[in-house]
Amino acid sequence: GDVATVMVKAAEQVRIALSNTKEVVLALPLTGEGWLQLDKERDVDDIIVWRASDGADYYNSINEAGTSDGSNVMIRLTRKAMEAMCFDEFQALLRPVREVAILAGALLPG
Repeated sequence: GDVATVMVKAAEQVRIALSNTKEVVLALPLTGEGWLQLDKERDVDDIIVWRASDGADYYNSINEAGTSDGSNVMIRLTRKAMEAMCFDEFQALLRPVREVAILAGALLPG
């Protein structure tokens, strides 16, 4: 696969994680080669190094600005921040989803 494909798979894993917990700490490769190596040698889910549901936060010094360890950028991402980043995409989906619901005879709130 290519770097973009690996990043899309990783983004999906982050989305799933944030559906189940309010906050994660990510270790994102800094180079394209790092992303490809991640895909070949490990599970893409390995970019998620901590979930709020894990309990004790050993990464409490990592914030939303992030920090680098040389090969990865370590960053904290909350569900609220992810929703804010994706707001325009969510809004763009509302109309087609409502149209499909109308065609299917389903009632949606709002």
